[in-house]
Amino acid sequence: MNLRHLSLLTVTLAASALLPVAAADAKPKKAAGPALKIASMAINEQSFSPGTKITEKSPINACYFIFGEADSPPSLLFVANIHATHIPSSAPTTLTLTPAWTRLGLGAPVTVTNKPFSKAVFDNNGKGVGALNGGVKGDFFRWDSIQGGSTQSGDGTYTIKISVKVGGHTISAHGSITVAC
Repeated sequence: MNLRHLSLLTVTLAASALLPVAAADAKPKKAAGPALKIASMAINEQSFSPGTKITEKSPINACYFIFGEADSPPSLLFVANIHATHIPSSAPTTLTLTPAWTRLGLGAPVTVTNKPFSKAVFDNNGKGVGALNGGVKGDFFRWDSIQGGSTQSGDGTYTIKISVKVGGHTISAHGSITVAC
């Protein structure tokens, strides 16, 4: 064996000797457990990330697409998309979905208390919810609507709060968007 091959062999052996040390220092992966996240919230099929404030100027044309040309849509539809993983269908679930129009006395928030997860939210089965977003397996949704509507009844805060009891623990998620058109 010549000197060049010996140097290459030494470098290779030194590198392989370090691999088990690096692997031992790596943090072990945790098993995926139950999780909830508010993925998006939509009004009249216009989807927004939680925390968004919708105004005449931002996001561009959002008010027009929510309320239409005459600022008076025939109905308003509020949808909350929940990304849920490893939640048993029988897990006790509490959910409150509050559209802006309830502050005017036009309906009441949707409230679900201690219902099985499969009855509190709806599985999208990997398909989109209307024209909202492409379906991702594990996404769930819940909606509420009101006939009639206008900028006055649609402006305000839309919220969702959900909590689920799984294995003696309660996990929860919440989100809101504000419309100021």
